Amino acid sequence: MYSVTDRRVHLAACPSYEESLVNKAVAECMDRFAMAKELAGKRVLIKANLLSAYKPERAATTHPAVVAAVVRYAKAAGAASVVIADSPGGIFTRQALEHLYRVTGMEKAAKDTGAELNFDVGGEEKQGFLMADYLKQGEVIINVAKLKTHTFARMTAAVKNNYGTIPGLTKARYHAKLPDREGFARMLCDLCDAVSPALSLIDGIIGMESKGPAGGDPKFAGVLIAACNPHCADLVAAEVIQMDKKRVPTLVEAKKRGYVPDSMAEIKFSGANLASVRTKFVPPPYVRKMPLLSLVPGPVKTAILKALEPYPVVTEKCIGCAKCAESCPKQTIEIVNRKAVIHYQNCIQCFCCQEMCAPKAILLKRLSPWAKRRQA
Repeated sequence: MYSVTDRRVHLAACPSYEESLVNKAVAECMDRFAMAKELAGKRVLIKANLLSAYKPERAATTHPAVVAAVVRYAKAAGAASVVIADSPGGIFTRQALEHLYRVTGMEKAAKDTGAELNFDVGGEEKQGFLMADYLKQGEVIINVAKLKTHTFARMTAAVKNNYGTIPGLTKARYHAKLPDREGFARMLCDLCDAVSPALSLIDGIIGMESKGPAGGDPKFAGVLIAACNPHCADLVAAEVIQMDKKRVPTLVEAKKRGYVPDSMAEIKFSGANLASVRTKFVPPPYVRKMPLLSLVPGPVKTAILKALEPYPVVTEKCIGCAKCAESCPKQTIEIVNRKAVIHYQNCIQCFCCQEMCAPKAILLKRLSPWAKRRQA
């Protein structure tokens, strides 16, 4: 397992995805942690964020230029093999992966660099999780994440990226079992420990703000964030996008476990100055602070906050593709007359449907009890 006491974080400024600039920034990050020695003679697995088949300019997936640069570095270091892998949010089949790699630019990145693409869609129980078999292809795992806001997890970066080691639609089962953010965050931290990447590299050159991880807008940050401790990488990522760390459940959990320090002053920075890369990301929709709720007992407060959370609402943009129904943990969505219908009595507000909606046909809105009953 990575060292949870490692407080080193490197920031590499990178103004664009131009190949030479990305190669330089990635090498800077890798050198900071002496990865050349770590990769020599080893089978290397690059775990990218390939949420779904989105083109790179959508900023929903790790940019292929960053992945290609990591491959080049590993090859130059003498890696025995390099494999690019992830399990998308939908079905996990060879055909789905072929489409995913082609659209996200990973197919070309692999061809240009000599890397392999994973097509193993199996999984097995490991440390309490059903984990993708592709993990067996790497003696060293490099976690190459994307810097994005997230409507459920608030932010997705290094730690959340490990959720892609859960095969395909099995992810929906975990959401169904853990509908609250705190429980889900504990699971993500446990999973990150189980995967134990040797290095986490966050692609923040162009991230995503607002209704991430798929429905938001591209946002320039011009930085790569690297750390051996993925929790410290996320702590700095939250600071870069100016998101309150107390609103990121995985960071709250990491703080409880002692995985991150009490203060940013305890982070051992190198590379670019933090102030030079800080940029305000529009946060995902959430319930704003309500001072009077501090007087309400815990269980009642939780119920009130849950009631005030937005719900997914299907708009006229819906094309009836059924991706939302396919990914819904509680199977509370059906397609009627070529349009998705959400039955809110079973909705756990995980927003998986919005996450997987390519045409951005699902918005988040607060609903009255009457509106929720109407579609029950």
